[in-house]
Amino acid sequence: MGAPRIACWKMKTIIVFSPHPDDLQIAMGGTVLKLIKEGTKVVEVIFSSGHMSNPHLREEIVKGLRRKQTEKVSKLMKIPQTIHLDLEDGNLKEEVSKVENKIKEILNRYKPKAVYIPSLADKHPDHKAVSEKILNLTKGTKIEVLGYDVWGVDDKRYPRTYVDITPYFKQKIRLMRMFEETEWFSIYLQMLPVWLRAKKSGRKIKCKYAERFYKLQ
Repeated sequence: MGAPRIACWKMKTIIVFSPHPDDLQIAMGGTVLKLIKEGTKVVEVIFSSGHMSNPHLREEIVKGLRRKQTEKVSKLMKIPQTIHLDLEDGNLKEEVSKVENKIKEILNRYKPKAVYIPSLADKHPDHKAVSEKILNLTKGTKIEVLGYDVWGVDDKRYPRTYVDITPYFKQKIRLMRMFEETEWFSIYLQMLPVWLRAKKSGRKIKCKYAERFYKLQ
């Protein structure tokens, strides 16, 4: 029996909290394209520029390039609002507390039906810092919290659900490739795992490609 699909297509607004640019595209690019196509407003909040992926270039150059890439990708995806918090890449565990009031303001302003954060099985310290902060700020609310896969570590502690992204998979890959100028090595490493994960998830709900999520709250 196939796993249930995410019951969120009638939501007016969702927020995707991304530690770095490209986390959204890697983990749930197909789902976001599908949600927008079906009338959901998607807001992305990016915590840092991810400039440490290019230590051989000056920090300000990488930050500028990644901001331009993100804006271009967001425009192509028709994401109406992308918010940059401009925290220090690689140090979000210490930095994220600086924007706690800003995150509360964002949640109050957009009143999302659901928010998406990195999977709690994700060991990346920046990803963990973001997930822990958002979980803490949404505790006791009616906001649905869903975890997404960046690195593909299956977290079997939580109910899993899948979204058919077959019509959007090729576009997802094209969007990922748009970050290659500043993060070519990471994107190159992710291509095969993303494809394999999408195929494996697709088999769960009898489609060609799917993305997996965890219901955290």
